[in-house]
Amino acid sequence: MECIVVHAADVSGSDKERKRKTDKVDAVKLARYHAAGLLQGIYVPDEELQKQRNLVRYRCKLTRDLTRSRNRLKSLLKYQGIETPKQSGKARWSRNFINWIEQEAQKDTALKDTLSFMLEQVKFLRQLLLEVERKLRGLMNSEKYAIDECARHRPYNSDIVVVRNWRCTSL
Repeated sequence: MECIVVHAADVSGSDKERKRKTDKVDAVKLARYHAAGLLQGIYVPDEELQKQRNLVRYRCKLTRDLTRSRNRLKSLLKYQGIETPKQSGKARWSRNFINWIEQEAQKDTALKDTLSFMLEQVKFLRQLLLEVERKLRGLMNSEKYAIDECARHRPYNSDIVVVRNWRCTSL
C-alpha cells in the first residue's frame, strides 16, 4: 500500500463536506482524490537532513540570543549614563568597542562585575556562533551539497537550498 503525505490545503472540499466533517467523510474524499491522481505528496526530508536543519535553527536562536545580550549590555550602559562612542556603520561590536566597555568597567567598581559578566556572555555567544557557522560551512561544502556551475542555474533541490541559505530566519 502506497503512503503519501498531503498538505490539507491541496484537498478542496464542498461546504456540505465541511459541515459534516468526520473521519469517514475525509477518508472517502482522500480515496477519491487519490484514485483520480489529484493528490500530490509533499516533500518529507530524511532524518539526516532534519538533524542538519536543527543546526541551522540553533544558529538562528544563537543569533537572537547574541542580539539580546548586546542590547541588554548597551541598555545598561545607557541606564548608567555612559555614552557609547560614536562610530560609523555596523562596527559597533568591534574589538575596540569591547575594549572600551572593559575600560569603562574598570572605572566604576560597583558596575565592574555586572559589565564583566554581561561582556563575557556576549563573547561566549560570539564564539559559539562562530563554531556553529564553521560547522555549517563545512556541511555546505561537503560533497552531498556541492553544486557545480551548471547546477547553479537550475531549480534547486530543497536539501541544497536549506544548507546553502542557512542564514534564513525560518525553516
